[in-house]
Amino acid sequence: YRVLCTLKSIFQSLYRNLSDHSKSLKNWTSQSKGMIEQLDTIFCYDTTRDVIMKTLSYGEQLARCLFDPILKAIQRVIDDLDSIIRLTYSNKKNEHQQYTEIKHQLEDEYSRVAKCEKKFQKKRSEQKKKREEFQSLNASNTSNGNEIKRKERQLKTLANDISDLKAELTNKRNEFRKNARDILDEKCNPIELEQLDVVNNALTSFTEAVKIKPTNLEKLKKIHDQLEEYIKKNHQPKHDIEQWTNRYTTVINVPVTPQTPQKNDFDDKSDDEK
Repeated sequence: YRVLCTLKSIFQSLYRNLSDHSKSLKNWTSQSKGMIEQLDTIFCYDTTRDVIMKTLSYGEQLARCLFDPILKAIQRVIDDLDSIIRLTYSNKKNEHQQYTEIKHQLEDEYSRVAKCEKKFQKKRSEQKKKREEFQSLNASNTSNGNEIKRKERQLKTLANDISDLKAELTNKRNEFRKNARDILDEKCNPIELEQLDVVNNALTSFTEAVKIKPTNLEKLKKIHDQLEEYIKKNHQPKHDIEQWTNRYTTVINVPVTPQTPQKNDFDDKSDDEK
């Protein structure tokens, strides 16, 4: 857009300069013609007058042949550049509006997933607390059997609640992905979808690299460079991209801290691994 504006400014300046030269040449030939006509009424220098008139006519012809087509061509270039600039600005404005709409819709979808995840984490903390109480009762032989059985029932109930919440959270995440894809399919063109896939793949690789091998700096640097390249190509504010990609990573890959499995009937090791 800036290059187009600069080109337009250059051609406008060139147009003004050539137009000034054309006007000067035409004015000079017109004034000279008038002087020759005045001389013709006083003196009779036919030969000299013919030579001068031919020279002036040639100057007029030169002005018409040289300047007029160039001025018309430059004016067409200026008009074309102006149309391109207006179209470019309009497209960028529409893209920004679409980006804003997509961002708001994705944020709405994300908030619904985040609420479900918060509920899940709350139940998880409650289960951890109950499990610690149960293990404490098992460790001390002073407690009666009824208390232990009551704690066992509470743990079973919490395990079932957490299992249901995990299923709900998985459904919410899948629904978020589907809705996000539907939104993008509706609002974006294939090139933008392809760019989104590039970011998504890079973020997924980044998450896996951190989870599996945090010291793999070379791989992390490569992924970081991919994101930097994407940001530069799309000319979007870096902090907006980083903020959006951080949220997207949180939704797609919620990090789960590995826990040491406990040997009892209510262990949900498989759920943790999921």
